[in-house]
Amino acid sequence: MDEALQWSSLIAGLPASRYPMPKKKQTALKPLATGQIWEVGDVCLAIGQVGKTLVHYKRYKGKSRGVPSSLAAKTELEKYLKENKAVLTQE
Repeated sequence: MDEALQWSSLIAGLPASRYPMPKKKQTALKPLATGQIWEVGDVCLAIGQVGKTLVHYKRYKGKSRGVPSSLAAKTELEKYLKENKAVLTQE
């Protein structure tokens, strides 16, 4: 048994096997799709086209959407969104 779990159960006076440590939740992102808008802090990412390996997207602040399109690998963009805890605001 894990030493930390045994120690915490001795302090609480409860059997170790009865109250295991909670596991960390993993959040899964929705798959990238055309028309999605992701919010990363104060920056928004608007997904243009999604291909097999590449994604066209626009990155902007506020309401101005007259910015040039960018191109990134699908896996890299998903990794960026997950690391920065992006929130899907529009599907």
